[in-house]
Amino acid sequence: VTADEWLAVVRGFQKRHLLAHRMGVVDEEYLKKANDPGAVIGRRVAIVEADVQSTASAVQQIARGLSARLATHGRIPGKPAGP
Repeated sequence: VTADEWLAVVRGFQKRHLLAHRMGVVDEEYLKKANDPGAVIGRRVAIVEADVQSTASAVQQIARGLSARLATHGRIPGKPAGP
């Protein structure tokens, strides 16, 4: 995935974290991890359809790439083969 696609994944999962654990309210940790220029501490995070679509698309690409590597190599590169 590209750097922009990876950022979409990180931001998407950080938004999910805010919704699940902070009632959608932006905190300092979110600002540090998500690199979201529109976010303001204390305000609710904005989620639009395009955010969800870009996150889902990037996660699908990652899954396809991992699946292809596993099919080719029988294991995840860098991990020792297990029992």
